[in-house]
Amino acid sequence: MKKNIIKGLLISIMTIIAGYTAVIVPFNLFNLLSDSGQRLFFIIEIVVYIIAGSIYLVIKDRDEQQAKKQRRRHEERKEKIKDVHENWYNIAA
Repeated sequence: MKKNIIKGLLISIMTIIAGYTAVIVPFNLFNLLSDSGQRLFFIIEIVVYIIAGSIYLVIKDRDEQQAKKQRRRHEERKEKIKDVHENWYNIAA
């Protein structure tokens, strides 16, 4: 319970900081950079967002694959146990 609360607070704080940075930095750089510098910064920002999204999707896909593998393993194990019980009853009869 405590772990989830702390995790939620940390995620909220990180989101607030990232949002503030994403909004304020471009406005401050607007006064400091030339037109080409602003374009370069914008392109870099878009690339960073795409990379972060890709990493998130890769991690999510990996977790889904692991869960699917685990479910398959549990189903195979259930079948083995069921077969052992059926064979045992056949031998006992």
